Amino acid sequence: MYYEIINTMLKVKITPGGSDFRLMDRKAVDAFKLYRERTRFIRGLVNTLGFKVTTIEFITLPHFVGKSKFSTRKMLHFVLDGITAFFYIPLRCAFYIGLICGTCSLLISGQKIASAS
Repeated sequence: MYYEIINTMLKVKITPGGSDFRLMDRKAVDAFKLYRERTRFIRGLVNTLGFKVTTIEFITLPHFVGKSKFSTRKMLHFVLDGITAFFYIPLRCAFYIGLICGTCSLLISGQKIASAS
C-alpha cells in the first residue's frame, strides 16, 4: 500500500517491495555520492541518476535467530523520508504555515504594543 501511495504522489517511480541492496558500477556510485542529503532515500535517488536499472528477483529467508531491528518507529521515519525527499507539497505547506504564524504573531505583538501605549 505504501508503494502505491508514494508512486501516485511522486514523479520518481519506486519499485514496490524493492530493496536498498544494490549492485552499481563506478559511474553510478560516483554520481550517487554527489547527493549531499543526510538521510538518503536510496530507493528513490537511484532512479533519478539516469542510468539503466535492472531488477533481479530474490526471496528473503525468514529470521532464524533474533528479530528485525527495523522497528515501527524506524519504518515511520522511512515513510516520511520517502515522502519528503521527492514531494514538494509538505515543504510548501510548512512554508505557508510558518508564514501565517509569523504574520499572526507580528499582528498580535503590534496590537499588544499599541494597547499598552
